[in-house]
Amino acid sequence: MLTTTPGNRIIRIYEFRPGPWHDATKYAVSPMQGDVVTDVRWPALDEVVGGLGAEILRAVHAPPGESPAVSDVLLYDPTDPQSVRADAIVLAVGVGGTAGDAFAVVDAAARSGAAAVVLRGDADPLERILELARTAGIALIEASSEVSWGQLYSLLRTALVSAGTVGRAEVDGVPVGDLFALADATAAAVGGAVTIEDPQWRVLAYSNLGHPIDEPRRDTILGRTPPLDWQRRIEETGAGRALRFGDDVVRLDGEGLAPRIAASVRVGDELLGSIWVAQADAELGADAEAELLRAAQQATVHLISHRASEDIRRRMRGSFVREVLEGRLGPRAERDLRSATGPFTVLAFESAAGEPDADLMPAERVLSIMSLYCEDAHPEAMCAFIDHRFWAVVPLAGGREHERSIAIARKVIAAVSRVSPIRLVAGIGGSVPAVADIPRSRRAAERALAVLGDRDDADGVVHIADVRARAVLLDLLELAAERTDLREGALQRLLAKDSERADEHRATLRAYLDCSGNISRAAARLGIHPNTLRYRIGRLVEQSGLDLDDPDERLVTELQLRMPV
Repeated sequence: MLTTTPGNRIIRIYEFRPGPWHDATKYAVSPMQGDVVTDVRWPALDEVVGGLGAEILRAVHAPPGESPAVSDVLLYDPTDPQSVRADAIVLAVGVGGTAGDAFAVVDAAARSGAAAVVLRGDADPLERILELARTAGIALIEASSEVSWGQLYSLLRTALVSAGTVGRAEVDGVPVGDLFALADATAAAVGGAVTIEDPQWRVLAYSNLGHPIDEPRRDTILGRTPPLDWQRRIEETGAGRALRFGDDVVRLDGEGLAPRIAASVRVGDELLGSIWVAQADAELGADAEAELLRAAQQATVHLISHRASEDIRRRMRGSFVREVLEGRLGPRAERDLRSATGPFTVLAFESAAGEPDADLMPAERVLSIMSLYCEDAHPEAMCAFIDHRFWAVVPLAGGREHERSIAIARKVIAAVSRVSPIRLVAGIGGSVPAVADIPRSRRAAERALAVLGDRDDADGVVHIADVRARAVLLDLLELAAERTDLREGALQRLLAKDSERADEHRATLRAYLDCSGNISRAAARLGIHPNTLRYRIGRLVEQSGLDLDDPDERLVTELQLRMPV
C-alpha cells in the first residue's frame, strides 16, 4: 500500500497481522530515509473512542485486559462477510429493532475477532445483549441517537487516522483536529503568536508558547473574536477580502498593532478559516510567509475534522440542554448529570427590543463568549442556542448565587457588545437545588425576560428575585387575556356606560389606586387640583357602585385596570 506524507514523500507501508486478538504491526519504509525501518502499532480502541468524547460514544462494555488494536471502521451488512473483520470497529447500521438482529451482529463480530460493535443509543434491546458481549469478550459501544451513521463513520475514520502513527494525517506531529496543538506548532515554525479563526473571525484556537502579545490579540482571545473596531480595520485595509478570495499571505500593520501576517485555509473555493501570526522578536520575512503557507495547506484536514465534530456536538449540546431545561431527562442525560451538584441557576439571553435577532449573529460566536464566562464560574456549566435564545445552566455552589449570576450575565453582555452590533439582555432564574428542578429556574428566567421587555433597565439584566411581584402580575395578566370573564364587574359596566370618557375614568382610578388612596399624590400625578380629583372619585363610585373601601374589590379593580384594553 502506498501513502504520502504532508511533504509529498512516498511511504510504502507493509502490514503484518499475526491473529485477530494480537496487535496489528505496521512497518513503514521511506525511500528518503535510507534503510531506516519504523515499527509502529495500530491505535487502541479506547484511544479512538475517547478521541470523540462521551457526548458521541459511550463504552457499555470493555473486555478485561489491554484495549484491543483498531485497524478499520466497517458498516455491518449481514449479506457481506467482509463487513465484519478482525481488529475493526463494526457499526451496527439498521440494527436495534429486534433482539435477533443485535445478537447476530455481536456474535459475528466476536467470531471474527473485531475490536468492538457500535449500537445506537436508542437500540433495543441494548441491555439484553450486554451479557452476550461479556461472554464473547467483545467491546460494546453505545452511540448517541443524535449522530447519523454517516457522520459517525466519518468521525471514527478521522479519529482512527488521528490516533494512529504511520499515516495518521499529522502536521508535524499534530493529531487531526487538535487546533491548539496546530497553533503551537505553527507558532514555533513561523516565530510569532498564532490564532486560528473561522470565516466569521471566531477564534478556534491560539498558541501558548510565551510569545509577546499586544492588546488586540489579548482582546481577541478574551472575546473569542476581534473587537468591532479591529474587524472594521481589517476590512478597511482590504485584508479581509484578500483572505476570503485570495491564496497569498496577507500583511496587516497599524497603530497599536504588532505587524501580522495571515493566510487563508480553504478546500477548493470554500473558505474554512484563517491563520494569523503576530510578529514577536524577529521580523516576519519571506521564510515566515513560506512556513505560514505550508501550515495553512496542512490545516485543511484539521479544520474539516473540527467542523464535522463541532456540528455534531452543537446539535447534541442543544438537544441535551433542551432536555434539561424542559425536565425531559432520558437515560443518557441522567447518566451525564449524575455527578452534577447544585444549586443550579438558569440564565437566558436574547436580543434587546428593537435590536436585530440574535440568530442573525453566528450563534457559535456568542456561545463561545458565554462558555468562557460561565465555565469560569463552574467548569460543568452548559450553554446552548435554542429557539432564538441563548441559554446557560450554571452550577453556583458556595453562596451569593444572586450576585454571582448577575455578574456573569453582565460580563457576557459586555463581551458580546465589544465584538458585535447585537445588544443582548438577560433574564436570570432563581437557584434550584437539584437537576430535576432546573425547569423551574428556566421558567423564572423567562418571566424575568418578560419583565425586562415591559420596562427599560439600563444594563439589560434582570434577576427574577428582584422583580418577583411584577412577574406574578404579568402571569395574572396573561391569564386574564385567556379568561375574558375576569374583566367583568362594576368597572367594566362603568367604562361601557360612558365609553367616550373611558380613558379618563381609567386614568383617574389608576392614579388613585396606585397612590394607595392618597389624594394629594394622585392629583399631582394627574396634574389636577386635589378637590377636583376628590370630586371625580366620588362621582365614579356613585356611578359604578364600586366599593373602594373593600380590600378585595380594590385589589380586583387594580388588576382589571392593568389589563390591556
